[in-house]
Amino acid sequence: MMTNAQALHYLLMDGTLDALDAKIILRLVGWALDRDWSVDVWDGEEYAVKEACTRDTIIQALLSTDEDQLIFRANGKKVGWISLVYGNEPGVVISDHSDNQAIRDLVDGVLQSLGVDVEA
Repeated sequence: MMTNAQALHYLLMDGTLDALDAKIILRLVGWALDRDWSVDVWDGEEYAVKEACTRDTIIQALLSTDEDQLIFRANGKKVGWISLVYGNEPGVVISDHSDNQAIRDLVDGVLQSLGVDVEA
């Protein structure tokens, strides 16, 4: 299992992400897993992983394309999704997400915890 520092380094290795975006992704995944949600990673063509329940599996499935979609499930039932687009300005890795309370709470909580302005 990767430490937090190793997971951060893994996400920064190819230079696509800056440190803030990598931290946003790590926190999104970590907080989702803390809620006992599983995560699918859709890379735009196929599922890189389905119903993953470990941070390492999810993190290693990311960044094979310029964007990924994280699909969150609770007990196999879809909670919502977050679309990630890489290479934007720092703090703008989240390009879109489901408009429901669970996902808004996740996104807003992660961004606020890292000092990123959350649009009203």
